[in-house]
Amino acid sequence: MKLLSINTLNISLVIISLILAYVIPFELFLFSYAVLGPLHYLTEIEWLHTKKLFVIKYDKKVLYGYILLGVLLTVLPVMIYVDREFIQTNTYENLKGIRSYLLITAFLYSVSNMLFKLWKHRILFVLFFLLSLGAIENSEAILFSINVFLPTIIHVYVFTMLFMIYGALKTKNKTEYIPVLLLTIVPVLIFLFDFSDYNYQLSDYVLNTYVEKTNFSGFINQIAICFSNMFDFPHSNLIYKTQIFISFI
Repeated sequence: MKLLSINTLNISLVIISLILAYVIPFELFLFSYAVLGPLHYLTEIEWLHTKKLFVIKYDKKVLYGYILLGVLLTVLPVMIYVDREFIQTNTYENLKGIRSYLLITAFLYSVSNMLFKLWKHRILFVLFFLLSLGAIENSEAILFSINVFLPTIIHVYVFTMLFMIYGALKTKNKTEYIPVLLLTIVPVLIFLFDFSDYNYQLSDYVLNTYVEKTNFSGFINQIAICFSNMFDFPHSNLIYKTQIFISFI
């Protein structure tokens, strides 16, 4: 009965999230970005420690690696943001390129820690994929896509869904697949829905906060470009659909 009530709560929250994302897509995103996101990570850190970071062979060296990558991934964007107006364009682009490589390195490092016990195997795993990526002809486009989608849609949406599927498989409770099914269906519904009569009013304050404080307008544009080259941020059906999807996840 307790498991059933939790599933009912999860299903209800998915539906409520979709409704709120439709009614206030930009406001909901800002609230999630400023409040729910930090709260989520504060509660998740302790949980990750209880799971020993899902590392197959946990030791302090693993933790030091995460701390180092975390510091580098935190400092570099701050440098880019602070010095953007004062550094040369090519230097700015190089810093963004370094950040992309750091991001994929952190991801590969995490995967290697889950797969291999020996450090030499972990290092070889990371180096192999980094060198393979560098050898690909369109590596810059791939790096850009990773930089845009890995910490956003893949991290928040895909990984969450995978954890939900893992939980359903572990408990063998079929009702736990209902929220997973909803998560799968919702993006399809959003992008199939006709927004010609969409009456959402975006205030200047919310728009300015969104653009200046989060820098997510460029991200939304990149997603929209994947579907069409024609868009007008933020007054476009495609932009609104994309924002509703982002706010929902």
